[in-house]
Amino acid sequence: MPVFGAVQGFVHQRTKTIITITAAALTVALLLSLQASAASASGPGPSVTAWPIGPQSSLPGVVGVVAESGSALTGGSLVINNGATLSGCTVNSTDYYCNVSGLKWNSTYNITGWVSDGTGTAPVSWSFQPSQNARPNLSIDSMVAFWGSYDDYTQRQLTVTSTLRNSSPNGAYNVTITGSSASSGVTLKTRLPLVVGNIAPNSTANQTYKFVVPVGTASFRQLINASAQDINGNTYSYQPSQTVNPNGKIGISVGDNFANLSDQDLDSSMADIASLGIGWVRFEMAWDLAQPNGPGSYNWPQFDRIVAAANRHNLQLVPILAYTPAWARPAGCTSWQCGPADPNQFATFAAAAASHYASMGIHTWEIWNEPNINAFWLPTPNAAAYTRLLQASYTAIKTVDPQARVISGGLSPADNTTGHIAPRDFLTAMYQDGARNYMDAVGDHPYSFPALPSSLLSWSGWSQMSDLDPSIRSIMVANGDGNKQVWATEFGCPTNGPSWQGDELLQAAMVKDAIQQVSTKPWVAGLFLYSYKDLGTSTSTIQNFFGLVRHDGSKKPAYYELRNDLLGR
Repeated sequence: MPVFGAVQGFVHQRTKTIITITAAALTVALLLSLQASAASASGPGPSVTAWPIGPQSSLPGVVGVVAESGSALTGGSLVINNGATLSGCTVNSTDYYCNVSGLKWNSTYNITGWVSDGTGTAPVSWSFQPSQNARPNLSIDSMVAFWGSYDDYTQRQLTVTSTLRNSSPNGAYNVTITGSSASSGVTLKTRLPLVVGNIAPNSTANQTYKFVVPVGTASFRQLINASAQDINGNTYSYQPSQTVNPNGKIGISVGDNFANLSDQDLDSSMADIASLGIGWVRFEMAWDLAQPNGPGSYNWPQFDRIVAAANRHNLQLVPILAYTPAWARPAGCTSWQCGPADPNQFATFAAAAASHYASMGIHTWEIWNEPNINAFWLPTPNAAAYTRLLQASYTAIKTVDPQARVISGGLSPADNTTGHIAPRDFLTAMYQDGARNYMDAVGDHPYSFPALPSSLLSWSGWSQMSDLDPSIRSIMVANGDGNKQVWATEFGCPTNGPSWQGDELLQAAMVKDAIQQVSTKPWVAGLFLYSYKDLGTSTSTIQNFFGLVRHDGSKKPAYYELRNDLLGR
């Protein structure tokens, strides 16, 4: 065996067994597909087995035959076709072999010739095809589902972006979506086939398409039929699938918490929110920050960066227009919570915002935040004053962006106490003051903690939304607005605080229950969880602990519950 000991330690036995060769060459994985015919001479001459044969880790560097009979080989001659060449052919007592060069993957090579021993000469002939295992492997790495626009929502056209991953060390070429189907009566709206293109080894590519989703469908199973080619042009079919949730309804309300983030932290936060399957982000576009120095100028860049970060991650935005700069407050009112002295000045700001951001994809606006409590409307809540503000803003926004959607300010689930007006009473007064034709949807904040949304309780904001009589919903219907929807622009549960008996597991249960409840209410257009990240660690206030993410960046159980509910993982 000296010959094959010199070539990567080849070992063979003088039996009709598979012979394994390891030849120094490429390090990629391959499968040598060989159709070999052992040339057995009839009459005089040696009996031999051709090789290479069996699994191999690289292109072969040597080819030859092994004698199976007892006689020693004395000579031979081999030739190869298809552009390959043989050189340095050598014979010893057991083997006749040649060095081979010029081989290519997936080409077929025929070797013919003869070998001789002391008994005579025998012809040999075999073929082999070195085949590189270049097959790509496609799967769905992640998925985001959202209603791309208000028209899409009303027409039930859900936009789904699938991230296809090629987890193979080999490239995927000419990747194409050739067919797609879904359960629960969901149908594909986008025309097929869709060309994705090439996906490099261990890389991803995105593809977006629309499904028509029936009302009440909480989730469905998407099945993608995809095809891809390997480097040699061979085509393979794939059927990656994943559960999709039509969660254009689900958003995150961050208030002003993103305003001071660095660009890197802002982008990573938006990316993380999108990775949960969330479709919307609600944030403050505060008037007092946009025009701190008077009506003559606007400071948009501080908000532009938030909009740009959201757009990079396919997140829709609901800006809250609220809070009065010092120059626009009533005499004697010194806080940003003051209602504006002139609602038309606020309306001018609202129109400027709508005009500036329409080209950036923003067409949904919420007018003020919790105007029914004095924490956000000073000196005291006033439904008539707020309605005048809403009327002026609605008209101004629609003038510059006719397709805009205007949501009335989300109402706090407060009781009728000093400085507070209960949300059902405030909404009733708004209708009495003429709000009906100046809002496309009603904003509400149906907080219910520590009770689950499914609990029927008179004090629960969730119960007040539709389960009690009267309710937010019944008031809308009674005033001819049954065709309009409710946007629950804040809902959540703290996980710590003074005298607070709840915990992180309760928060997770609240998230799960709320998503289940809202899936059965087609008149609820959006549910915004407050908030993304804890504001601090001091237990002196529950306000620090509404986040899905702890202040140190670690994830709470509700984070994983939300991801599981929205993405099925």
